[in-house]
Amino acid sequence: MDSRYSVEAADSQTVMIRGDLTMYTLRKDWWEAHAGDVLPSLDKEQTITVDLTDLKRSDSAGLAWLINLVRDTKANGVSIVFSHIPNELVNLAKISDASALLPLK
Repeated sequence: MDSRYSVEAADSQTVMIRGDLTMYTLRKDWWEAHAGDVLPSLDKEQTITVDLTDLKRSDSAGLAWLINLVRDTKANGVSIVFSHIPNELVNLAKISDASALLPLK
């Protein structure tokens, strides 16, 4: 699998994640991989929305990555909420007993 994902600041309070969040595409923690190019354009005083509208595929590694995103952003003083999370990912979080860890909008 060679599909990738991208993380882009859509505006001062929204981050778009597109593509595949799978064990084949994820290589780094979000903060390490994207904080330098995405966070400077975001308003850290507000809650950042992570829009998953264009998320094509995710597996347990993608779920863990999103949970780590919550942890990493919180540790760096940024609050986040997920929007448009795909039903498959919600179901995976439920069966993994991790749905409480994903702040949903």
